Amino acid sequence: MSNQPRPGDVIAKTYEIESRLGAGPLGSTWLARLMGNNQRVVLKLIDGPATDAETLQNTIQAVSALKVEGLVRILRAGVWQNQSYIIYEHLEAESLRRLMDSYAGQRRYFSMQEAGQITVKLLDTLDSIHAAGFVHLHIKPSSVLINTKFVGPGQGRPVHTPRISGLGQSSLIHPSVLQQNLNENPDSRYMAPDAGAATRQADIYSVGVIFYELLCGQTPMGSYLSPTQIREDLPKKVDDIIEIALAPNAEDRYLNARDMLNDIQRLFQEEEIHTPPPDTRRRRLAIIGGAVTLLVLLVMVIFLQDPEKAARNKDAELRATAVKASVKPSDETVQAKLVKHPDMVWIPEGQFIHGRMNAEKGVDVSEPPAVLKTLPAYYIDRFESPNQQGEHSTVKATWEEARAACEGMGKRLCSDLEWERACKGPESFIYSYGDTFKPDVCGADIASDSNKDRRSDHRAGSLAECKSGYGVFDMSGGPREWTASTGSRDASAHILRGGKKGISFNNGSRCSYMDEQKGTWSDSVTSYRCCMDDPEGMPK
Repeated sequence: MSNQPRPGDVIAKTYEIESRLGAGPLGSTWLARLMGNNQRVVLKLIDGPATDAETLQNTIQAVSALKVEGLVRILRAGVWQNQSYIIYEHLEAESLRRLMDSYAGQRRYFSMQEAGQITVKLLDTLDSIHAAGFVHLHIKPSSVLINTKFVGPGQGRPVHTPRISGLGQSSLIHPSVLQQNLNENPDSRYMAPDAGAATRQADIYSVGVIFYELLCGQTPMGSYLSPTQIREDLPKKVDDIIEIALAPNAEDRYLNARDMLNDIQRLFQEEEIHTPPPDTRRRRLAIIGGAVTLLVLLVMVIFLQDPEKAARNKDAELRATAVKASVKPSDETVQAKLVKHPDMVWIPEGQFIHGRMNAEKGVDVSEPPAVLKTLPAYYIDRFESPNQQGEHSTVKATWEEARAACEGMGKRLCSDLEWERACKGPESFIYSYGDTFKPDVCGADIASDSNKDRRSDHRAGSLAECKSGYGVFDMSGGPREWTASTGSRDASAHILRGGKKGISFNNGSRCSYMDEQKGTWSDSVTSYRCCMDDPEGMPK
């Protein structure tokens, strides 16, 4: 793992570290001050071995030479403990991530004007970057800084001015490290499937995800709902823009950023041109109303004829509702929570999808169908017992032994809903790592373990990708785990969650999979992990 500085450390005898700002697919970001005049700067520490000095300097000089208004300026680059670092100017602005979280906390959508304004300015900056021969490759809300002013009558209309940070970073990291970090980092949802190809279309995809999230309050996942399915106040052509920008194949996306920019601007122009005069509006509304009625009937017929599509849309609607109802905590909040219990993961209050998804096939129909559930904040062990990375998982424990072990540490067994939510992550995935079964992500069937001395051959956290979006390991792999919940079919039994056993890996490793056993029962592929209440919850 790459070295990390601490507050008070001095980089290059010039920059004193003050605090950590966050981490992304390429490395960590720190607030620092210039010794001598206390000027603040932002230091980006790139993961992986340092780039050779010549490449580093050539890259930084080329980026620094760009005179693009929408970019955050680079001040310097160098090497610290065999890691490349870049110094950026510090701006008195908030990140787009924080602004998005603020709107989500107020249960607000960005207006079409706000979302379009931000996206157009991002695309304009991208167009200049691409024209100079650069690609960014890791545009995400946390790498966009926003300055907001309020204008108009009563200063009630917000004007957002974004600036993109981080240009040049992707060329300073080895492609294998970049791909690994993208796979493991939550920010990978903003990266194109073809990000490794380093094309303009990869950047366009990232801006498309941001545009969708600005409009819909969530990122597009799987068979996502179009923006107008989530918001009736949006113009229909927004769906076409999103569809092109997020096309799975790069060749089907916009050829360049200017084309997407023009489509968004044209959308506003057409809205103004086609606004009917007052004397004809009533008639047009009647015509539109009739057309909408016919469209609804047509959609109903299509759904009746295509139940799979209806199921996918229902799942997408549930996800949209769950994401919108769950406020994402700030990095500072998460770090403050982890200080109290460093061996556990903090799960914020919010909604998730409990049970099997409507579109899933070949699964245990005894599981409850997908339904939204709300849970308060809580803590959960990062790994299975003994909750230490690299250690063998404890197995052959009865339910009573598991309960007593947790209580002996001042904790408790998790409820089955707490376990399921921690597994599904913020996006309510089917597996801890996503919606698609990947047999290699969480290892082989543990039923083949030798299981000597009450421990599994499985080592906790040994598979880096086998973790949920919250950072909880081995929930779609390793042993099954006891929960505190009683069985649905037998009140004297308790529910077991997760793990993989037998030949049905794709079924048994799903987050919604459950089994029931008597409390006195135990076997060689069953373990447990513990939870704790968080009475403080989210900071107000």
